[in-house]
Amino acid sequence: MTNRGLFTSPNKSSRKKQLLFLTLVCVVLLAFAMPISGNEQQAPVPANGDSTEGPAPSRIKNTDISSTQELFKEAQSHHQGQPGRRVDHDLAIQLYTRILALDDTFAPAYYHRGEVLVQQKEYDRAIIDYTRALELVPDDPDVLISRGNAYLELKNLETAIGDFTSVIGLYGESEDIILGPCAFHGRAKARHDRKNYREALEDFNEAIRRAPRWNEAYFDRGKTLYQIGKLDYAIDDFSAALTLVPADVTPCKFRGHTHLRKRQYPEALEDYNRFLQQHPDDVEILTSRGHVHMGMRDHAKAIKDYSRALELTEVQGTVNLYNSRGVARYLTGDYMRAAKDFTSACALEPNSPQPYFSRGKALFKTGDFTGALSDFIKVSSLTPGNAEAYYQQGLVYIELKQKANAAGALQKYLDTAPKGTPAKALEEAKAKLKTLGD
Repeated sequence: MTNRGLFTSPNKSSRKKQLLFLTLVCVVLLAFAMPISGNEQQAPVPANGDSTEGPAPSRIKNTDISSTQELFKEAQSHHQGQPGRRVDHDLAIQLYTRILALDDTFAPAYYHRGEVLVQQKEYDRAIIDYTRALELVPDDPDVLISRGNAYLELKNLETAIGDFTSVIGLYGESEDIILGPCAFHGRAKARHDRKNYREALEDFNEAIRRAPRWNEAYFDRGKTLYQIGKLDYAIDDFSAALTLVPADVTPCKFRGHTHLRKRQYPEALEDYNRFLQQHPDDVEILTSRGHVHMGMRDHAKAIKDYSRALELTEVQGTVNLYNSRGVARYLTGDYMRAAKDFTSACALEPNSPQPYFSRGKALFKTGDFTGALSDFIKVSSLTPGNAEAYYQQGLVYIELKQKANAAGALQKYLDTAPKGTPAKALEEAKAKLKTLGD
């Protein structure tokens, strides 16, 4: 998880400008040091670790670095990608490790090595480095925030909240442009993940008060508002995030979901189209756009989106796609292909009643009454007392000219129909039952 937004673009690049101050301090302090010979033994990198966090500015002071000048400058250049140097995280880690072989009390090396490890998504190892830095420089706020973000990525939420709360306790009254928003924002995300939405909103509000142009804070608050059903407010926050950083289309994805939930199909379609322009193979959004097309009764486009999503996705998670495409095909009158889609769903989830029920209806439309009856009976075995399954069985028995079985199934439907069943449906069943008795 990142301390970005105030400092970086949404592509999660490193906070280079904020690192300038630390780097300049290090260079001044290192100005009279001698380069090392290169024969020193390297200290081991801590074994065993998810954020896309770039290196953050640290308030850790460089104290005794008399023989590490060239190494530290070299490590920083590969870590941050300074002019004339390419970003090489592996080399940066090696250089920071070499510094620590010379001086294992050099806190900035632990901190910056942790930052590189975070960029490599090795959070466990990063936490070891952050913890060592904090042992050397207790209560350093930047290290606490970075460690809190690493814990957040590992879903160690209580510990993450502890780190962010420590920073707030130390600097909560300060209007520090970096510390305040990052600490409140980090704690808000942890509280959101714990489903403590009210407390999360309080922290997001404070982060935004301190940093009113931080796109990520609006984006994350929007997700919390979505969870508690404040959909209009969520849309406002996603829109604010897009206004602040138009190049980051991620909020389009979530704003589209919110419009879809409100059944605002044209608005959802516009958001999904904008997102897919940059991410054309995103399975989730292809599926969601398919749902929008279904809501707009454009079944052919829905089938196209579901088909593309099925081409891209793994076997796991395709049941809903097969069901959705099957429904779209059913509504276009393509009953045979619909039945094939429902068959695929049945194979993936043999104990789920929905695909059997849907396939039964499709087979009924094709005239395969025996196959349809088998599916509806299967639904009854999986969900005893399913009134709709009894009704469909009754319809099949009527087509098969089995009056007694049809009457029995329709009577079961009337006996088990849940409260709130439309009166018209009940009257139709009674009428069919009466006809069978004549």
